[in-house]
Amino acid sequence: GEWTMREVLNHEDGLEAMHAWLVKEFSVENMAFLRRVAAFRDLCQLESTSQQEQIDEMNDIFQNFLSEDEPVLNLPSPVRSATVELVERIVAGNEDGFPVENVFGRAVGEIWELIERDSFYRFLHSEQFDELEETWALHPGDPRTHFAQRVGVVDESAAAKPQLSPSASVAAPDVEPFSIEENRH
Repeated sequence: GEWTMREVLNHEDGLEAMHAWLVKEFSVENMAFLRRVAAFRDLCQLESTSQQEQIDEMNDIFQNFLSEDEPVLNLPSPVRSATVELVERIVAGNEDGFPVENVFGRAVGEIWELIERDSFYRFLHSEQFDELEETWALHPGDPRTHFAQRVGVVDESAAAKPQLSPSASVAAPDVEPFSIEENRH
């Protein structure tokens, strides 16, 4: 059967192979954004991370990927505007109680869908993906990254799909994720 992006990116080798392929295709900025957001959300889950450290990291991601001066991501204007406004309000201290790790939720949903529609389809039909599938057939381990959950993408329909290793049962991290459907408002 055909692989889903969630299945491939939730596997350590799949995430690395697709990232390397996107670098070769000169199209890595979207994946780089998702990886930074996943690391940011991981940082926010650590009790040792202060609110200021979270805000500083959020602002760094914003400056590198979404700033008006040099936007790297191609986002619909309403999503970009809403994200910019939310970041500015958090930096100004006007969003007390908003979970900082969810600030990029709408942007993540858009970028995930963009990669899934375009780059991922091409990746599935690449030589690199064929090599990846061969590796998985020879070494059927299950080095899960939980990348989709870490970046904040939830897709309940994926739960019914076969996993890379049926014997592995790994609990999802304790994260309050956004679903793609929720991000379309």
